[in-house]
Amino acid sequence: MTVHVFEDSLLLEKAASPLLNQYYYNIIPDLLGIVDVSKKRDFQNIGVDKYLFVQNPGMPKFQWYAIDEKVRSRPWNDFAVEIISVLRNDNNIYPEYNVPGWVWTSHADFIVYAFYNAEQEQFFEEPFFISLRQLKLLIKSKNYKAIRSLNRGYQTVCNIIPKSDVEREKIYSPTLLNYFP
Repeated sequence: MTVHVFEDSLLLEKAASPLLNQYYYNIIPDLLGIVDVSKKRDFQNIGVDKYLFVQNPGMPKFQWYAIDEKVRSRPWNDFAVEIISVLRNDNNIYPEYNVPGWVWTSHADFIVYAFYNAEQEQFFEEPFFISLRQLKLLIKSKNYKAIRSLNRGYQTVCNIIPKSDVEREKIYSPTLLNYFP
């Protein structure tokens, strides 16, 4: 089993960031700007990489949306959604264990899953822009397969959700308004 290294994931996310920003501008016509907070540990701890600022038609002020980016180095047929962040292990390295995973603790409005080919600096396919609310509802509504994911010094537990179960959000400003009245 492959050991997941968080720092490697951050490097991949950093490499894909300019292309993801371009993607956001392409799919959200009223996008005013993007603020990248991914290097700030406080924002990492609440599951937010970027804020998108959108001028919604007919609204006097802009809206902001928190984004958590999940970038993977190869295409998968499913999403690994962390439901337990630190699984108890025999070494008792971490005093706290069975901590809720990012799907339950993230402050993001949307999760963006991108399958990124770093060598060619392009996506394998269009990124998935998914409401965190949708992911939570999916997990609660079905009995998805759970797997252990090895990390350096600890394990997590992830639900494996097939891509076919997740609808890509048709993102444009009026759609965003439907999520946040």
